[in-house]
Amino acid sequence: VAFRPSTYRNVDHGYAATIHKSQGVTVDRVFVFGTKGFDQHLSYVAMSRHRQQVTLYTAESDFKTFGQVVRTMAKSGAKTTTLDYENQESYQAATADFLVRRGIDTVADIIPALQATLERQRAWIATQARTVAELWDRAGTVLERLQAVEQRAPTIDLPTAITATPGDTMVQASSLAIVRTTDIRPPSPIIAAYQGHPAVTEFTISTEHEARLSVTSDATWIQSETQLRVATTAVFSDPDAAMAAIQRVTTAPGAKAAELARQATETPEHFGAVLSRSTARTAAADLAPHIRAQVATFARELPAALQQESERRTAMATAIPALSANAVDALQTIEAARLVGGDSAAANATRLTLGNKNLTAELVAANEALTARFGWKAFGPKAEDDDTAKALQRVPEAERAALVAAAPTLAALRGFANAAHFAERRETAHTVAEASPLRSARIIPALTTAELDTALRADDAGRKYRAEAERLAVIAFGSSKPVAAMLDKIVADPRVAADVALSINTKANYPAPLVGKLEGLLRKTPDAARQNAQASLAPLVDAIGTYGDYLVNVKSKILSNQSGAQAQAKIEIAAPSPGLALALGATVDPADARDVAAKVAANPAAVTELVKLRTSLENGLARDDRALLTKGDAAAVATRLNMSPDQAQRLIAVNQQSAQLAKHVQEHQRQAIKLSRAPTIQR
Repeated sequence: VAFRPSTYRNVDHGYAATIHKSQGVTVDRVFVFGTKGFDQHLSYVAMSRHRQQVTLYTAESDFKTFGQVVRTMAKSGAKTTTLDYENQESYQAATADFLVRRGIDTVADIIPALQATLERQRAWIATQARTVAELWDRAGTVLERLQAVEQRAPTIDLPTAITATPGDTMVQASSLAIVRTTDIRPPSPIIAAYQGHPAVTEFTISTEHEARLSVTSDATWIQSETQLRVATTAVFSDPDAAMAAIQRVTTAPGAKAAELARQATETPEHFGAVLSRSTARTAAADLAPHIRAQVATFARELPAALQQESERRTAMATAIPALSANAVDALQTIEAARLVGGDSAAANATRLTLGNKNLTAELVAANEALTARFGWKAFGPKAEDDDTAKALQRVPEAERAALVAAAPTLAALRGFANAAHFAERRETAHTVAEASPLRSARIIPALTTAELDTALRADDAGRKYRAEAERLAVIAFGSSKPVAAMLDKIVADPRVAADVALSINTKANYPAPLVGKLEGLLRKTPDAARQNAQASLAPLVDAIGTYGDYLVNVKSKILSNQSGAQAQAKIEIAAPSPGLALALGATVDPADARDVAAKVAANPAAVTELVKLRTSLENGLARDDRALLTKGDAAAVATRLNMSPDQAQRLIAVNQQSAQLAKHVQEHQRQAIKLSRAPTIQR
C-alpha cells in the first residue's frame, strides 16, 4: 500500500510500541529491546505480552554480561520519599541544623530540664506527705472529741434526694442530718486570724519607671544584654560604662534603631573610649544588630509593661478587710469537719454557716475584695504559680510573708464564697416552683392593612428599589410625580407589577396597562425631551417591575413571620412542678447534676414533664427569643416578650437549667442503652 505521508500524517508503523502503550495487549510473538532504563515493573509488562514466544535483545554498549541484564531488570522502580533517608548521617545533620535555627528543642535537649522537674516534684511530694501525716494526727484529736459529744445533731431539710412514682410528679424524699461541729472543733494551726491588707495608693517611684525596670529585668532583655556585652568587650576599654551609655539611648523615648546602629558603627567612641582606633570600626559593626534588637524589644514591651503596672496599682488601691473572730471561727469549723468527715462533713458545716446571714455577708464581702486585689484565681482551687506570683506583687514587700502565711485561710475563704454562690443560685432556682406559668398563652391579632403598608414602606431594600424607579422617572418625565401614584398602588398590592417582563427591548413583553399608562405620560412630555424619555422608558418599566417583585416576597415573608408568631403565642410555657423545680435547682452544682439526672431518668413521669417543658420552650419561642434566653440578658428578654424583669430572670433560669438537665438525662439514657446491649458470657 502506497500513500503520501502528507496525506496520512497520523499513520505510523504498527510493529513497534513502547512498553507503556503495550499494557493490556496480547500478541503471538513479542520482541523486546532492553535498555538500562528497565526495572522489574517495566520488565514484567514487556515480558508478559506474548502467547507463544518472547525474545529479548540488548545492545552490547549497554550490557557486557548477562548478569548485568538480570540485575537491571530485577531492580525496584519504586519512588523514594524523605523517610527513606532518615537514618543517613547527612539527613540527620540537616535536620539537627534546622531545629537549631528554628529554636526547636529535641528530646535530648529537654531531658535535663525534665529530670530537674521530676526531682522538684519528688521533693514536693515528700513535703506533702509530711503535711498529710501531721493533718492525720490532728484529725485523730478531732475524732476523739467528736465521740465525746452527747448532744444530738439538729436536722435541716435539704433537697438532696429526688424520687417519684409513676403517674405522679416528683416529691422530696428525705432530709439530711447536719452534724453541729461548733463545740467539737479543735484550734486549727492552719486557719489563723487574718488581719487583712490595707490599700496602697502612694508609691516611691513612678509608673513609667517601674514599667522600665520590669522590661529591663525580663529574661528576653537580659539575654539581649548579654549578647551586647560580648560585642562591647571587643570595642571599648570600659565595657560597663559603654553598656550604660548604650542602654540610656536605646531606652530613651523616641529612640531610632537605624540611627543608633549607624552611630555605633561609624563613631563608636560616642559611647565610650575604644580599645584601638584601627580595629574599632571593624569590631563595632557587631554592635549594630544588638542595638537594633534592644530598641525594638524595648519599644514592643514597654506599652504592655505600663498597662500591667497601671492595673497592679489600681488593684492595690483596694483594701482587704480583716476577718472577725467569728468569721475565722467559722472557717476553722469547716476545715475541722473536712478533716473528720471529708467533703460531705465540710459541706454540712458550710450550710450551718450559711444560715448566719451577717457572717455570710462578711465572708462574701472579704472574698470580693480579695478578687479585686489579687484576681479571681488567686488562692482558689484553680490557682497556678503565676497567680500566686501576681498576688505577691500586689502587696508591699514587708507584707508578703504575712500573705504567704495567710494562704490557707484565704483558700478556705474562697471555698466558702463558692459554696455561698451556689447556694444563692439554688435559692433563685427554687422560685421556679411557683404556680403561675412562665409565660401565659395569648392571641396575637392579624396585621391590619395600614400596619402591613407601613412595614412594606419601611423595608430598606424596598426603598432603594423605589428610589431607583423615581430616579428613572425624573430622567424620563422630569419629575417622579407621574409614577408616584403607580408606586403607591404597587405597595397596596404588589401583584400589580408582578408580571413585568425582564426584557427591556420589546414593549410587547410588558403588561399592556402599565405600558399604556407610561406612554400616555410620554405623550405629555415636551418634544425636545421626548427622545431621552423614550430611551428611559424601558429601564423605568423594568425598575417598576423589580420593585413589585421584591414587595411580593417581602409581603409573603412578613405574613409568614406573623403566622409563626401567632402559633408560638398560643403555646403556654408552664412552670415546672415542685419536684422538677428541685431537680433543676440541683443542676446548678456540676457535682450534683449527674446524680439528679440519673434519678430523673429512672422515673417516666419526671422524664415526660421535662420533655414537655423543653418542647414548650422550643416551640413557644422564636429562634431570636431562645438566643436571648441562652445569653441570659434579662432586660432584653423582658422587653421582647413583654414581661417583668423578675419573670424574665425566672424564664432564663428554667431554660438554662432544663437544657442542662435534659442533656445529662440523655447521656444517662444512652449509657443505659449501651450497657443493655453489652454481650454476656454464658457459663
